[in-house]
Amino acid sequence: FFLRIRRPPRSTQSRSSAASDVYKRQDNGKTIADIRIRNSETLTVKKRPTPPIPQQVLVYEDKTINPKFRKILQGWFNQFQTNGKMSREQLGNFIHSCVGDYCKADDNRVQNIFKEFDHDHDNFLNEQNFIDFYASAAQKKADVVWGNLRSHHYRNDLKRADEVEVQKVDVTTLTRYLIITNEEYFKLLFSLLDFGGKIAIEAWKLLSRLPTSPEIFKSLVELKGVRASQTANWSQIIDTNSRYKLLYTLYVIEYFMESGSSEQQLDDKQSKLEEEDAEDNFSLESYINKDPELSEYRKNWMSDFIIYGGFEFLFNIFTQFTKIDNQRLDIFDKNILLFILKIIKNYLTATFSSKVPFLYSITQYIRLFHLNLGTISNHLDLSLIHISE
Repeated sequence: FFLRIRRPPRSTQSRSSAASDVYKRQDNGKTIADIRIRNSETLTVKKRPTPPIPQQVLVYEDKTINPKFRKILQGWFNQFQTNGKMSREQLGNFIHSCVGDYCKADDNRVQNIFKEFDHDHDNFLNEQNFIDFYASAAQKKADVVWGNLRSHHYRNDLKRADEVEVQKVDVTTLTRYLIITNEEYFKLLFSLLDFGGKIAIEAWKLLSRLPTSPEIFKSLVELKGVRASQTANWSQIIDTNSRYKLLYTLYVIEYFMESGSSEQQLDDKQSKLEEEDAEDNFSLESYINKDPELSEYRKNWMSDFIIYGGFEFLFNIFTQFTKIDNQRLDIFDKNILLFILKIIKNYLTATFSSKVPFLYSITQYIRLFHLNLGTISNHLDLSLIHISE
């Protein structure tokens, strides 16, 4: 089945796509990491209706047992038997697995089953006795038998949910793929943002739900107009003329900054992405890892961003925004300031990390606003003890 997750209205824009979708996407779904659920956030989860599955016949009119049902019964018996025999205690354990009522050996249900189906009266059930019991029950109390099956996660077609092959979808036929592989569509969406009002809001919602623009992503990886130029032209990849495009670009920059810059981290990430590539055949990171030059740019991206003046460029943008009257700042302006501050935080953390071990781990406590200060203080004390050792 599929789950639809709704989050309550926020005062800030959703960051569910631009930075996070570049890392992991499977068809049209998102992982928990992708949607970036906040601490203490309330979610409403709904099950999306799926087409009904026709119910299999358990015992045919000629009294023969459905082979699929027989196989399930054999599996159940083997799970609870010892040396080919099931005792009263083991039958009680099996009943508990179906209904969860801590059935004991002296329970009436156990006694009645043994009375009717322990044909040789040796106080044990063999496999055939067990199957005979269920064959009889399927004809007299089919609803109870189906309840037992569902307790063990079997569907109407007598398949467990984990046995059902996930439907493979050709991502190249999906609307989102067709949009992101044509840069003209992205340009059109960004142009709609300039209209303002409801049109801009809806265009931004769509952009936030699409994977990152390959052109913007690649330009940032290459530091186009910066690495190969004598005079770094940051405006070529960080467009300050459009605050919407600026915010979108900041999403991706934040992703680069938070994903780490050490070679080992990126090698580990590359291995993981290669494993996921079989399921998601349009991964921007996987695309980059297949190009040696882009892959090398990606590994050195954080240091190059600082060396070529990216930090100073963003700081100048931040300074310009701070000169604007707070009353005139809208939600987009505030988000731009928020992301620049996050990038500054990552920069400062990287700067001092060589002098303060475990600085990255310690700064994560900033996000734990749902914990009281006493709890955070205790964790910090433990971290400092570890550092001193």
